[in-house]
Amino acid sequence: MPNTHKVIRGLYNSYGYPISRHINTEWSADIVYLLMKPIEWLFLLVLYTVDKNPENRIAVQYSELRK
Repeated sequence: MPNTHKVIRGLYNSYGYPISRHINTEWSADIVYLLMKPIEWLFLLVLYTVDKNPENRIAVQYSELRK
């Protein structure tokens, strides 16, 4: 899904860093963490729904095979 990744990455690049500059207290970091958790769950739901071997895909992301 390269086009979807491109859109998500574009949004992250445009808004991620400017927003992160405002996260400068433990309280605000906790709020952002709680807001991001449902997005993480949605990602995992999609990953485990559409991929035959999601663990292999995850392992490749964190291994030397990626390079």
